[in-house]
Amino acid sequence: MTSMKHLTVAIGIMAIVATSTVSQLRLAGPSWDGYIQRGKVKVRAGGSAWSVNGIPVSHTQELYESADAARYILSRLKGKMHPASELAPTAGSVHFKVTLRKNGTRIAWVCEKDLHYVDATSYALAVAFLGLWGFDGC
Repeated sequence: MTSMKHLTVAIGIMAIVATSTVSQLRLAGPSWDGYIQRGKVKVRAGGSAWSVNGIPVSHTQELYESADAARYILSRLKGKMHPASELAPTAGSVHFKVTLRKNGTRIAWVCEKDLHYVDATSYALAVAFLGLWGFDGC
């Protein structure tokens, strides 16, 4: 029961952070378009750098031939799966994979045939970015 209380408090804090930073999301650098190496395969990808309250956050999108291929790559990433209701209630039925690292957090998800992920210096910042950025068509 205690962990449920902690989760509820954490979600409440993240909602406050996301709400209080609505005007603080800015495109912080040029977008890029190219390829990412996944094992022996080069995958078409692109991304952009953002800032939330002046702190950098990056978004990357990998383009796959099918939704199954994108979901397979998501399944191979390290981390724990979370439903949208925990991270971004406007995302509908999307599931997110959260990977906590020493230097930050990565949150990944599949939308149609694409694998998306956000890299940030903290979990709270990544969730705030997701809340501000939105999920057009996902």
